[in-house]
Amino acid sequence: MDNKNIIVTPGGMVVNFIPNVAVSIATSVSSAFQPGLLYFGVGGDVAVIPSGQTNTVTFAGLQAGAFLPVYIGTYISATSADSILVCY
Repeated sequence: MDNKNIIVTPGGMVVNFIPNVAVSIATSVSSAFQPGLLYFGVGGDVAVIPSGQTNTVTFAGLQAGAFLPVYIGTYISATSADSILVCY
């Protein structure tokens, strides 16, 4: 691959470690989107469905300015977390 930001994991998953697109998601409704990393402008708890899973998981205590280092494909809900971007 020519792009140095892209690697292929031993399982064959293509991963971009440096996102170059960021899109705001509405935190008032559940939404599905192309899997990406989530960035939190305002910290808190968030319920999501990671890419490749079907069950909802809750990540608690996320700090403002943090990235969630898991590919997320569906946003379910947040408590105080807000200003969320999905990054590709």
